[in-house]
Amino acid sequence: MRKILLLCLAAFIFLSGCSKTSQAIKQTPRIKECDKMYMRINQHIFEVHLYDNPTVQALKTYLPMSVTMKDLHQNEKYHYFNQSLPTQIEDIDYIHTGELMLFETNCLVLFYDDFSTNYAYTRIGYIENNDEIKNILGEGQVEVEFLLDD
Repeated sequence: MRKILLLCLAAFIFLSGCSKTSQAIKQTPRIKECDKMYMRINQHIFEVHLYDNPTVQALKTYLPMSVTMKDLHQNEKYHYFNQSLPTQIEDIDYIHTGELMLFETNCLVLFYDDFSTNYAYTRIGYIENNDEIKNILGEGQVEVEFLLDD
């Protein structure tokens, strides 16, 4: 009986450790302090807080850059690159206004509305003060310039 109790206790401790690991994996990626870029849309400039991942590091090698972003579903703007970027794809579940992500390996997406989703993305960054972003982006396509902090 004592062996069974010890075995059960050991299993409980082991499984408790596993559940903490699973929770840690589902957390939002780390943000490096002061790691940011800027996004200019028309004459408006937004500060984009960047995640610490290989996608962001690869994207930064192309900056500064200017891209034409097309509208999709009146909640996001997107641009397809000619080349693929490294990914860390995850199920997102819920999109927040101001998030910048990579869809598949080469589609940059800027979200300007909140909504639930079943799609998976790689996180790039987010705009913290995004109250005006929807009005500034407007309908149709828009020219967006991405710049690093000098």
